[in-house]
Order: sequence, then C-alpha cells, then structure tokens
Amino acid sequence: LGLQRLSYSYDHQNLTQMPTDLGAQSVDRPVPYRTETFALNDLIPTHGRLSIVPDIRLTRFGFENLSSTDSELRQAYRNRFVISNGTGLRYSLAGNSALLLFAEGTEIRYTNNELDLPSRNSNGFAGLVGYDYPAPGPWHARALVGYQYRRYASSIYQPIGTFYAELHGQWIPTRLTQVSFDLSRGIGDSAFETVIGFVYTSGSIKVRHTFARNIVLEAGVGAREGSGRPSPAVFKGTPLYQNNSKQS
Repeated sequence: LGLQRLSYSYDHQNLTQMPTDLGAQSVDRPVPYRTETFALNDLIPTHGRLSIVPDIRLTRFGFENLSSTDSELRQAYRNRFVISNGTGLRYSLAGNSALLLFAEGTEIRYTNNELDLPSRNSNGFAGLVGYDYPAPGPWHARALVGYQYRRYASSIYQPIGTFYAELHGQWIPTRLTQVSFDLSRGIGDSAFETVIGFVYTSGSIKVRHTFARNIVLEAGVGAREGSGRPSPAVFKGTPLYQNNSKQS
C-alpha cells in the first residue's frame, strides 16, 4: 500500500501436548487440541528513519473432553481466546541495524468454566527495547529486554511480573546451511495447568541444510525450565491443582 506493507495470516493446527511439555497436565497420555490464529500487522515508514509497526493477533484454543467420567481427562475447561495487540517502533541505523521498542497487551478469556472455579481470565502487559544487528558476513542477531506483567480477574490469584529477555542469532556459513539459536525468559501461558502462570527460561539450537534440490534436512535440540507458585488451595480435588513449583 504505497510504502506501507500490510501482512496478514490465518492458520489452523491440530496439535498434541505431551506429558513432558512444560506446563502440561499430570496425565499419562498425550492431550490433543487445536488452535486457530489470525494475525494482522502493518509496517508504516515515515519520512525519516523511524517505522511504526502496529500488530494484532487473535488465537482460539480448543480442547475436547477425553472422558465423560474421569475428571482428570475432562479438558474443555481449558478452552480460551488469547488476544494480543501492540505497537512496535523501529529506528534504522547504519548498516541496516536498528533500535527496537515494543509495547504489547495480552488478554486471556476463557469460554468454559465447567469446574465452577474463580475466573482465570487475565490481562498482561510487556514493554521491550532491543537492537537488531545484521552483521557483515554470515551473522545476524537480535536482542530484546524488558518487563512482563500479568494480572488476574479474580483476586485469589496473585499478579505475576518478571524481567523479560530474548536473544535470537543466525549463522549462514553457506547458501545451503543455516544455524539458528534462541534464548528467552518470560511468563508462560497460564492457560495450561499452572493456572497462575510461571516464569520460564528456554534455549534451543537448530540446523537446516539443503541436501539436494528437493531434500532439506533439519535437526534441533532445546531445553526449558519453568518455576511458579503452587496452585491455590481452592483447586484441590480438581485437575488444576499442582504442588510442583519447578519443572524441566
């Protein structure tokens, strides 16, 4: 649109949460669920070095009850909408590098309360600053730091806030091989079993290699650790009660 660049996307995925996933329910089987996501953002350049990037994303999570009698396998209480909207500022510097500034709000709204528990709806905020650096040669790096905060509709859940950090790097030694790594720390989605949210730290490295014209090989490894408060006592006797305060 002139100098503006409007980006939009929609995807539907059928996924599976494994018992070993961070924040997963303590059951001995995989839990299938589906997501639908619509995202819209606009890159608005100005007459100077500054670009403005408004963004909105809507995601719907849907879980099916795996059993009509076993309360641990009734999953519909996890259905929710996650709405994220914010604005980013990008200030271009020499060599295609840039200073970054982001402010984002996140709303989580549950659509099912069959467990008849205090509302788990929440509002969150994140403010981040960063630097994007496409180094001469095969390297590219982006770093963000800031603060995240989440507050719940019910006073039974204490607010949670934490320092946020993100580092993404990419190394492209040849046109056929690409190595990327990510480190991050922030607040995990409270829509899984730790209800009141948890602070996570994660790291991963991935290698992608074009072996032949129609064959691409990929390999990766990652690790995550989460820590949070145990569930409030009101959740005893429900699938939402968790004694654990740490998980890897």
